[in-house]
Amino acid sequence: MSASMDKQQSFRHVLVVEDRKARRIITLESDTYTIGRDSNSSIVIYDQQVSRHHATIRKNADTKNGQLAYVIVDGNLEGKRSTNGITVNGRPSLERELQHGDLICFGGNVKASYHLLSDRAEIERLRLANAGSAITHLDAIDGAERTQTSTREIEQLTQEELLGLASFPELSPSPIVEIDWEGNVTYLNPAAALKFTLIYQEKLNHPVLSGLLNERHNQQGNLFVREIRIGEEIYEQYVHYLVENQRIRSYLFDFTRRKAAETRYRIVIEQISQGLLLADAQSKGILEANSAYCQLLGYKSEDLENLTLYDIIALEQEQLDSQLGRLQASQEGFVSELIHRSKNGSFVAVEAGISLIAYGEQQLLCFVVRQLNVSQFPEPEGEDVDILPTQPLLSLPDQKRFDEQLATAIALAQIQGRLVTMLLVDLDRFEMVKDTFGTEVGDRLLQDLAQRLHLCLRRGDTIARYQGDRLGIVLPGLTTVKDIATVCQRLLAALKRPLSVEGGQLQINSRIGVAVYPQDGQTPQALLTKAEAVLARQTATPSPDLYTTAGASAKSPEQLRLESLLKQAFEQESFDLYYQPQINVRTGKLSGMEVYLRWQRPELADLEPAQLMAAAEETGLMYQMTRWQLQGACRQNRIWQEAGLPTVRIAVELTPQQFQMSSLVAIVSQALVQTGLDPQWLELEIPAIAAMREVKAARQTLWQLREKGVYLVMSDFGAAPSSFHDLKKLPFDGLKINASFIQNLATSPQDVAIVTAVIALSRGFNLRAIAEGVNAPEQVAMLRRLQCEYMQGDLFSPPVLKDKIEEFLASPQAINV
Repeated sequence: MSASMDKQQSFRHVLVVEDRKARRIITLESDTYTIGRDSNSSIVIYDQQVSRHHATIRKNADTKNGQLAYVIVDGNLEGKRSTNGITVNGRPSLERELQHGDLICFGGNVKASYHLLSDRAEIERLRLANAGSAITHLDAIDGAERTQTSTREIEQLTQEELLGLASFPELSPSPIVEIDWEGNVTYLNPAAALKFTLIYQEKLNHPVLSGLLNERHNQQGNLFVREIRIGEEIYEQYVHYLVENQRIRSYLFDFTRRKAAETRYRIVIEQISQGLLLADAQSKGILEANSAYCQLLGYKSEDLENLTLYDIIALEQEQLDSQLGRLQASQEGFVSELIHRSKNGSFVAVEAGISLIAYGEQQLLCFVVRQLNVSQFPEPEGEDVDILPTQPLLSLPDQKRFDEQLATAIALAQIQGRLVTMLLVDLDRFEMVKDTFGTEVGDRLLQDLAQRLHLCLRRGDTIARYQGDRLGIVLPGLTTVKDIATVCQRLLAALKRPLSVEGGQLQINSRIGVAVYPQDGQTPQALLTKAEAVLARQTATPSPDLYTTAGASAKSPEQLRLESLLKQAFEQESFDLYYQPQINVRTGKLSGMEVYLRWQRPELADLEPAQLMAAAEETGLMYQMTRWQLQGACRQNRIWQEAGLPTVRIAVELTPQQFQMSSLVAIVSQALVQTGLDPQWLELEIPAIAAMREVKAARQTLWQLREKGVYLVMSDFGAAPSSFHDLKKLPFDGLKINASFIQNLATSPQDVAIVTAVIALSRGFNLRAIAEGVNAPEQVAMLRRLQCEYMQGDLFSPPVLKDKIEEFLASPQAINV
C-alpha cells in the first residue's frame, strides 16, 4: 500500500449536522451524500426552509496535496439549485471543497460543521464531549445506519458551541495555556504541561504569563501576538482575552529552529558575493534581497519590499509570467539572461539562475544573479551618468545586414500574417560631436548608445548602424500600436541619460521614426521612406510626442494636456481615496463602503474614472494606478480592523480597462499579501459591459479572483446588454443596480419595472442586490417596498475622506432611514 493511501486512511471526515430535531455526527465514507427534506436523502434535514434536494456532498480525490477531500454542491449533481442556497463560513457558495472547521448553513436555520479528524478515537471524544447535548450519532457500519433522535431545538445552539466542535486542545502538539483574571492557571493541555513544568510555581513570573494581566483592560476581546524566550527556546504566543468567561487563553508555537535557521540564512546570504533575490511565487512580490543585489541596482532593501518582479525585470508581464509558469509547472530551475531596472531607471544586464523553493506552505522564487560584462548604472551616490565602456560590447551589423534582416522579417510576416516594425533612431548634431571629440570617440559613443538600446530589446530583434550615424531597429511580432509605443518609450528613456566623455557630461538628443508593415508599406524601401517622413515631421514641428507612427491616430491638444497633467499628478502623488458608505436600510447599519480615487488637482477632480483610466492607459500608468488604489483600500481597511472598528467590506470599482489587464489577479494578490487583509473583506465591482464583452476570458479572471476569496459584484447592471445565460456562468456574489434607474424611480413605471426585475433576478440567483445613486427619501421608500435592503448614495453620505468615514464606523447608533 502506498504512503499516500496510508495518509488518506489515517483521517476521518466528519460532518456534524444540527436541525430542529437533532444534532448528528456523520462519518463520511461513501462517494456521494444527498442532503434535503426528501425522506430518501442520505442525510435527511427536518426544516421547512430546506429544499427536498438541497445539497450534495461528493468525494473528490483529485486535490493538490494528494489527500481525499469532500466537495459540497448547492442542489443536485444535475445542476438544479436549492431555493434558499447554502453558505460556507458566512459566504454564499455554489460549490466548495470542504476544509477542516468549515461552518455550513442550509437555508438559514440548519447548521453543520465539517471536521477532519486523525482517528476514530477523536470521533468518540467528540461524541462524549457533547453527550449532554443529546447528540445523534450516525455512522455507516456494514451498510446499515443507526440513529438516535433528540428534541433539542436549533435555536438553543450557539455559534460558540459549533466552533467548539472544531477545537480539540488535548490533541494539539502545541502548548495551550489558560488563566483567569486573577492570574490563576485554569488549564494546561498535555503539550503545555510537558513544556512548562514550572508554570504553577512561578505563576505570573513565568515568561508565558508575564505581563498578561497588565494588558487585560487594553486588550479585552482582542487577539495580540508576541514573541517570548524561555531558556534557549523561542515561542510565538497568540493571546486571546475572553471577556465573557474572564479568561486569558494563549496558544504557543515553537519557533526556535526556525529562528536559528533564519539567523544562519541571513548571515550566509549577506556574505554571498552574487545577488540573491526572493519573491513570492504567487503574487510576484519581492520578499528579500541581499546586499550584493541591492548594490547592483542601487536600491535599499526596504525599497525592494514594496516592489514586484514586474517592476524590476524589463520584460512584458506576459513573457515573464510565461517563463515563471514553466518553472512552476516543471519544478526545474533554469538560467536566463535578463535585463533588470535599477532605481534610477537605467538597465542592467544580468545572468540569473532561477529556481522554485518551498518555505512552509509558501512557494518562493529564488534568483541568483550575476552581472554580465558591462555595468550600465552609476554608483548610488553619483550623478545619473553612464560610464563609457572601454571595450566594444556589441558588434553592430552594417546597413547591408540590416536590410537583409528586414527583408527576411517581412517575408515571414507575409506567411504568418503578423506585423513588422522598423525604427530609425536619429541622433541630433552627432556630426558636431565627432568633429569636437574625434571620430574614434564618436564611434565609441555610437557603440555605447547601441548597447543601451540592445538591452531594451528582445531576443530576435535586430539593431544595426544605418546610414552613417543613425541606428536602425527591426522588431518582428509586435501586435499593437500600444506595444510599439511601449518599446519606443523604453528606448527614449535609455537615450536620455547623459554620457561621460573626457571628464565632462554629454547629452545626446534623439528622435525615433516608426513604420509598420503592412499598413505603412510592404517592402523595406517603403518602410524606410515612411520612417524618414516621420522623422522629417518631428524635425519641422517639435511635438510633445517624442515618437509617432503613421498608423496611430492623432491626439487632440486636450488629450495631450490631460495625459501630461496625469503624469505630473502621479509623480507628485497628488491624489486621495474617498469613501462612500453602503447602508443596510433594514438595520440602519453600515454594511460596507466603496472607495473612489480623487485627484487633488482641480483640472482632474471632475473627471470620470473611465476617462482617467483611459488616459492612464495611454501614458503607461494604469498598472501603477490600479496597484496604488487597491493597496491603499486594503491597507486602510486593515488599519480600521486593527483599531477595533467594525469589520466591513471595502469595494473598489474597476473600469473595463482595469478588468481587462492581464496583471489584475497578480495586483489583487499582491495588495492582499502586502497589507494582510483577509480577502473576504475586499469587494471588486466589475462593470457589466466588461464582464459580458468576452465571457470566456471574464469567467477565467473572475474564478481566479473568487478562488482567492474576493467578494465579486457586477456593477451597472441593467445599463449594459446582459445575458442571463452568461450570468449563470459567472461567479458573482452581488448585483449593483445602475444609478440611472434609481434617479426617476418615484415617477417612472419603466424604471420601477426594471429595478423590480433586477431585485427578483438577484434573489433567484442568490445574489445580494444593492442600489446606488440613492439621493432622495422617496427612492428609499420605493426600494424598501421592492425588498431591496442595501443602498448607497448622497442621501446617506457623499464620498468623504477617511476621517469622516471613521465616524460612521465608530458610531453605535443606526442611521435613521
